[in-house]
Amino acid sequence: MSNRAEKAQAKQKLAVAKIEAQAKRVEQDGAWEIEQAKASQDSWKDELWTIFFVALLSACFYPPAQPYIEDGFRFLREDLPEWLSWSIMASIGASFGLKSIGKMRG
Repeated sequence: MSNRAEKAQAKQKLAVAKIEAQAKRVEQDGAWEIEQAKASQDSWKDELWTIFFVALLSACFYPPAQPYIEDGFRFLREDLPEWLSWSIMASIGASFGLKSIGKMRG
């Protein structure tokens, strides 16, 4: 077999391996999403986070609450321990089916 034919065959094997790896990732992602849906079927966590966010957004339009909301966000940004920040993001991410909380942080 010539060197050129060997290179072409190696390229073809590499391309097939990449496609198989991608297919496996897609399959694993689908299985993860199904498990998440099953796990949250009887959970109120998703609804509680949604209610919390709706209440928070609504309070932003209520002038007497605005200074408290501003102070709360300042505290979260400046004084909240990083481990607690990541824990909150993980909880929210799990509730809404986000696999990567790292993408939530800027």
